Amino acid sequence: MPPVEVEQLSAALRKFVRRHKTQFEALSERRSQLLEIGALMIAARHYELLGYDVRLHNPKGSDIRVKLGTRGDPWNFSYFEVVGGSRRFEIHTNLPVRDAVGTKGARYVADVVVAPAGKVPKRFEKRRREWRALPNDSLVTFLEAKALVIYPMLIAQFIGIVHELRPEFLRDQRPKGFVEEGHFDPALVSLGYLHGTCWNIVKGFEKRGIRIGIVAQFDSAIANLNRGGTQSPLTTDGANPNSGQNEDIEF
Repeated sequence: MPPVEVEQLSAALRKFVRRHKTQFEALSERRSQLLEIGALMIAARHYELLGYDVRLHNPKGSDIRVKLGTRGDPWNFSYFEVVGGSRRFEIHTNLPVRDAVGTKGARYVADVVVAPAGKVPKRFEKRRREWRALPNDSLVTFLEAKALVIYPMLIAQFIGIVHELRPEFLRDQRPKGFVEEGHFDPALVSLGYLHGTCWNIVKGFEKRGIRIGIVAQFDSAIANLNRGGTQSPLTTDGANPNSGQNEDIEF
């Protein structure tokens, strides 16, 4: 499938947010930034396809403000709330996260982060003054978005990020309830294609107990959903937490 043009990707993302009765405050034409926004939307879409109620929250007004860099406090930007019965999660962009071993001052900024609801302060909460980063044990899963061809060294770099943030996914140890709740494994998503030298590397992950996702030509996946596709490119093998509640939702 040929790569999707920037205009088509932009149109697909605008169509998605309109379903949440909102619009972009600004939408960059840069492919790298569009991919970060697309990664946020596809994470939200992943949970929708599993039957979760996904709600967009904006800091003020009807405009969606997406955090596209390390600067800025998360409570000043839009996020998605994911609700399914007693399960509640939030999806944030460019959120600082503490490392897995408790190194003093160590914080890594992940492009898209899924966390339990309430772990990131809201605008009206006093505790935001003390908040510096998401505690590592509150990191459910995450995405890293790139606009590059996926070469072996890019995969190695992503494995290094997983090692610092959620090393259990490199040891065949998904957290308890992770699959049943329908979460996706930490994933690298890219506008670029998967280089031929990477096929055997990715194929060998299962045997090695490495539970991460590699999604190439991510814009094509977004286009597929825009045409009515109902399969999340982030799907992790296992039970659907809301089996029987799926609906075809226009993207």
